[in-house]
Amino acid sequence: MVDEQLRHPVQRDHPLGGHAHGDHLGRHVGARPDHRSRRDQGPRADDRAVLHGGAVADQGLLADGAVVHHAQVADGGVAAHLAAVGVGVDHGVVLHVGALAQHDRPEVGADDRAVPDRGARLDGHVPDQRRGGGDPRGRVHARALAFEREHRHGGHSNVGGVKLDSGGYADTVSQAADAVVAAERAGFDGAWVAETRLDPFVALAVAAERTERIELVSGIAVAFARNPMTVAVAANDLHLHSGGRFVLGLGSQVKPHITKRFGMPWSAPAARMREFVLAVRAIWAAFESGDRLSFTGEFYRHTLLTPFFNPGPNPHGNPRVLLAAVGERMTEVAGEVADGVLCHGFSTERYLREVTLPALERGRARAGKPLAGFEVSGPSFVATGATDEELATAVAEVRGQIAFYGSTPAYRGVLELHGWGGLQDDLNALAKRGRWAEMAGLVDDEVLHAFAVVGSPAEAAAEVRRRFGDVVDRFTLTTSGAPDPARWSAVRAALREADQGGAD
Repeated sequence: MVDEQLRHPVQRDHPLGGHAHGDHLGRHVGARPDHRSRRDQGPRADDRAVLHGGAVADQGLLADGAVVHHAQVADGGVAAHLAAVGVGVDHGVVLHVGALAQHDRPEVGADDRAVPDRGARLDGHVPDQRRGGGDPRGRVHARALAFEREHRHGGHSNVGGVKLDSGGYADTVSQAADAVVAAERAGFDGAWVAETRLDPFVALAVAAERTERIELVSGIAVAFARNPMTVAVAANDLHLHSGGRFVLGLGSQVKPHITKRFGMPWSAPAARMREFVLAVRAIWAAFESGDRLSFTGEFYRHTLLTPFFNPGPNPHGNPRVLLAAVGERMTEVAGEVADGVLCHGFSTERYLREVTLPALERGRARAGKPLAGFEVSGPSFVATGATDEELATAVAEVRGQIAFYGSTPAYRGVLELHGWGGLQDDLNALAKRGRWAEMAGLVDDEVLHAFAVVGSPAEAAAEVRRRFGDVVDRFTLTTSGAPDPARWSAVRAALREADQGGAD
């Protein structure tokens, strides 16, 4: 039998006023940023054009489901008139690429442009129906329409305004893609693929082919193992290929992995990450506008992008950028240059409220923006089971995870906030001697319950809502091994039932 304290830990007073934090999983910190529209401009001759029956076929999707599949090029490709098929009463009307806006939410960019309503032509006309026509890219078209339909009404399993994601650590691309498919079928809003034994971009490209609605998140891709141009291109490709469903989750990793595993330079991680994200955005802006690429910083320099190598504007806008952060400086950077933050699982409710949120607010203030509209993905150690045996197994797994991350010097600040700095020393000493199996034994119940939600599915759901319901926009249910969305079905159902007043 599992010690009853595993299910019902002693309630401790919270320094910010007890445990009465939000009575539902769902105070939304402002409107979520969404995918942004392409710039209103005609296509250049190289805008993803391919020969198709003697004409030119544009590979982009227009806003309200209309797919351009035929174009007639004028005067050497300087200007193109595109026949939009399947726009209801406007069947056959001639439009320029970009004449339809992709989404109805404000664009988040350097100039914070607002975009027209979903489906509206810039001349004010709104097509009245959606028809598929004979598009040769029917599968991509269907995926884009399914995603747009779901997110127009707030998503499939969106609980009280908070997205529920599935995560884990797959061993192969096939396993990762299968898990994303299973997560979509189970009703999750997003699926995360981590960069451990595989490349998350490759796995998400495969998953995009097999899904229609779910958001595809790199959680995380190691930024410093790459450069801004390779990341900008890969993210742009995935966002286009998935019909606007990709979310770029980036993280720094730690110095030994960057220098010894990836053989890349390491210095000033917060400053480097800030510049990395700004460089990615500058590259995307050059894709969109066709203007000269000119980015020169302390760590990265990108000043060459000829038309042959420019993919052009993405009809789905740019992916949102979520930045993983634990320390205050990296968290401030996330608030300043990203669209959201990925709170590490090695965080506590107290750390989130006392350290993370204030740092985000400082970063947002530096950018001249409020926290509203900024996406916060909450920490996610959850140990649950329908029986005492299942719960004991889950608790042992989570103790191991806490011990593993606690041994990392970069995460010491979380432990020190609680007065547990000495635990980091002990865990790190065991890790250096390779005594991994002994480390979990140092994680006592007090530490366990500070970092993890523990209990039956119903109890876990209630505790997730109590701890994080008023501060996070999305929450990931993840395992320490291969992703298993079915494992979380009872927790997910309990969250939905609680927030819908008992109705699923």
